[in-house]
Amino acid sequence: MSASDEWTEYHLTPRGWEMGSDRVDGQGTTLKDPPADRVVTVRWREYLGSVYGKMKKYHEDVWESDDKAAIGELRRKFGDPPAEL
Repeated sequence: MSASDEWTEYHLTPRGWEMGSDRVDGQGTTLKDPPADRVVTVRWREYLGSVYGKMKKYHEDVWESDDKAAIGELRRKFGDPPAEL
């Protein structure tokens, strides 16, 4: 069992990055339906394996559309996903 495992999903849409589902230690998981027009979903994760370990912070890919042109265009327009919970 980890000491801490929190995450937030972000969806890239024509409006920019939108926050989705998340998990917060002690509060549980809040699920939100992803936007219908998303092209990418990533999860920002903050993981601590033990109280003596080092916090790992990273993005992980969750879902990606087949429309690579739209992904490229929106990534150029809105940049990288947020790196925060």
